[in-house]
Amino acid sequence: MVRFLLAVLGGAGVVSVPPVLARENSPTSAVGFVPESSGLLTVLPKGRGRVFSDKPGGAVAGKVGRKRIRLHDGDPVQFVDDNSGIGMGEDTFAEVVFNEQRVTVPNQNIILEDRLSRSPDGNWAVFSSFVSCVDFCYASGWLLGANTRIRLAERSFGPDLTVAWRSDGKEVAVGSRGLYLVSLPDGKVTSSSEFTSPTYAPSGRLFVRGNGERDDAVYEWSTEGKPRKVLVVPGNPPVMETDTDPGGPRPVTFARNEALTAEFERNDTIRRRTVAAGDIGRNLDGRSTPRPPTLDQTLKLIEEPTSPPATAATTALEECVRSPAFAHELAVAANTRGYRLFQDGKLDDAIPLFDAAVSLDGKYGMPRFNLARIYALRGNAPESVVYLRMLKVMGKAQRDRLNQARNDSAFEKIANSPEFQALFH
Repeated sequence: MVRFLLAVLGGAGVVSVPPVLARENSPTSAVGFVPESSGLLTVLPKGRGRVFSDKPGGAVAGKVGRKRIRLHDGDPVQFVDDNSGIGMGEDTFAEVVFNEQRVTVPNQNIILEDRLSRSPDGNWAVFSSFVSCVDFCYASGWLLGANTRIRLAERSFGPDLTVAWRSDGKEVAVGSRGLYLVSLPDGKVTSSSEFTSPTYAPSGRLFVRGNGERDDAVYEWSTEGKPRKVLVVPGNPPVMETDTDPGGPRPVTFARNEALTAEFERNDTIRRRTVAAGDIGRNLDGRSTPRPPTLDQTLKLIEEPTSPPATAATTALEECVRSPAFAHELAVAANTRGYRLFQDGKLDDAIPLFDAAVSLDGKYGMPRFNLARIYALRGNAPESVVYLRMLKVMGKAQRDRLNQARNDSAFEKIANSPEFQALFH
C-alpha cells in the first residue's frame, strides 16, 4: 500500500500501537514543555541537519567507529543516511558528518528539513523521525517553537503524519495513531486515541477521522463535548496485516465554498463522498450519496433555454463523471430540454441532448424513442429502427412504447419500410 511504502522509505515516523496519551478529550499540561533557545527552527538546506536533544543545551551521544563522542543541541551536521525502513532495528541510527568525522547518532536526534512540518508563519514546526523499525516502524514527535519544545509522542507515531494549522495561528492539530491538539502559544495539549487525520475548514472548524479498525467516519471536533459524527459509509477500513500497517484514513479536504470531500478505503477501492457546506452533518449515511455542489449548477445550465444545446449536453456528460450516482437525473434533464426543442421543430439542436441522455442512462427509454422519432421524420428508417430495437430489448414498459410508434404520426414516412415492419413480427 502507498502508506506502507511511506513507512519503508522513511520520513515522518511510523508506528502500529496506540500512543501513550493524556486523559482523552481533556486539556492537559504539555508533556516535555521546556524553553527553546537553540535556533532549531532555522530553515535547513538539503543534506544539512541539526542535532536535537530532549533539552535545550543538552548533549547527544554519538560514535566514530568504537569511539564515543558528544554532540550538542543545535550543532550543524551534514546528513549521510539513516538506512530507513523495516528491519533497521530496535533503535534506529543516522550517519552524519560532524567536524569532518563520520558519526553515528540516534536517528531521533537529527533534525532535517523534510522531518519538519512548518506552520505558515514559520514560528512553529512539528518534528518527527524514526525511533525503531523491526516488523513495524515507530517514531517520536515534538512541537517546536521559538521558546518551546513539547514532546507529543514517544515511540508511538504511526505511518501517516497529518499536521493541520488553524488559520488564526492559535492551534495546531497533529494526527498519527491518535490526535493531539496544542493551543499556541501556551502549549496546552488535548489528546485522544479515538481520532486522527485532522483538517481545519476555512472557517476554522476542525474535522477528524475515526481511528480504529471499524471506524474511519468523519467527525466535527467539539471543545465542549463529544465530537459529532458527520459522515460514514458502509464497511470497515483496512486493518493491520502481518507485514504492513495500513496507516490512518485520509484527512478530509475542503473546496473554497467549504464543501467537504472524504475518501473511504474499502478493500482495493476508494469511495469518495462530497457534502455541501450546508449539508454537513445532515446526511450521515454514505449509502445515500450526498448531493454534489456542482450538480444543481449543471442541471440549471442544461435546462436554461439560452444555453447552447451542444454545450448543455457536454456539461451533462462531464458532470456524470464527477457525480455518477446522479446519472439518471442528468439524463432526465437532458431529455426534457431536448423534447422542448423537438416540439419547437429544432431537431438538430435536440439530437445532442437526446444522445447525451442515452449515454447517461442505459435503462432510460424515452430519449431513444425521441431519437427514433427524429430520424423517422427525416425518412431515415435504418437509423430510426436502431433506437426502436433498443426499446424492444429493454423490457415490457419499453416494448409498450415501441408499439406506440405504430400510431405515432412521426413514423408515417417509414411505416411501410421493411426495417420498421420487421420490428413487429
